[in-house]
Amino acid sequence: MLLVSMSVTIHAFPQRIVNQKPESSSLYRSSSESDIPDWANGNFSGVWGINILGIPLEAAGWVNGYYSSMTIGRFEGEFADNNQTNATGFISGLMLGPFIIGKINSTNLDNEILFVALAMHNETAFYWRLMGIIGPTFYIWCEYTKFE
Repeated sequence: MLLVSMSVTIHAFPQRIVNQKPESSSLYRSSSESDIPDWANGNFSGVWGINILGIPLEAAGWVNGYYSSMTIGRFEGEFADNNQTNATGFISGLMLGPFIIGKINSTNLDNEILFVALAMHNETAFYWRLMGIIGPTFYIWCEYTKFE
């Protein structure tokens, strides 16, 4: 039953969201080239926010980081609220096709939150829907670039 509902959710999820740039695109920050991990094959930069009933609300902050592969691989990044210039948290995890498992650490609080996510991507952008055990669902929308 769980796999059937996940499959329906993935196929029913509108592809237009991954192709649609959020209005708050001025929030993007680029990652510093001196911080590139050895395992990284590309970087990403975009926004995060709350997702209510499958509809992403206005972006609440920025996110950027690195990934090894958009299909099966790992990622690490940093994020903050709109009004912050320095990262207030870190996100990392594994991408397994359309599924993601990961953790979020906050620099303000001494805690770690585990999450699962569903993902979609095209040639230049991705959209993740993050879910934890409690609380709202969140989204991350980013443009990504593969290193040459």
